[in-house]
Amino acid sequence: MRSVSTNVAKEKQREERRTRIPSVIDRCPRCNNLGESFMHCLVQCPLAVDVWNQVGITLPFDAADPIPFWRWWLNLMEALQQRSQRRSQASLVANVLWRLWLDKNQRIFERTSSSARTIVAAAVDLNREFHRYHPP
Repeated sequence: MRSVSTNVAKEKQREERRTRIPSVIDRCPRCNNLGESFMHCLVQCPLAVDVWNQVGITLPFDAADPIPFWRWWLNLMEALQQRSQRRSQASLVANVLWRLWLDKNQRIFERTSSSARTIVAAAVDLNREFHRYHPP
């Protein structure tokens, strides 16, 4: 009898996990595009493109290029090194990426979403706070 109740308890735990954690699907929670990737989520999704346009950082290459995210990051950091405000722009890029990632997770786990304007405002505020405590 004990093994039956143990199995029932384990099955109940599995069921609770399934209802608490959404199933993973290979679709963007923002635009419903198939084949979601880091690159799509953070750079290529229409919402991400809108965020990058609003934040005012010009990406030095076509965001639609089929390159892996790590290569995109290295190319962007190299391009930012050639600019005068490299440090502030690099931290802003990191904060935009962070806010885009948080928005994706909120859409999946909390079923809430933010507009591009809200994401940009939160990233800019976070960047401002970073520079207040880490001046150049």
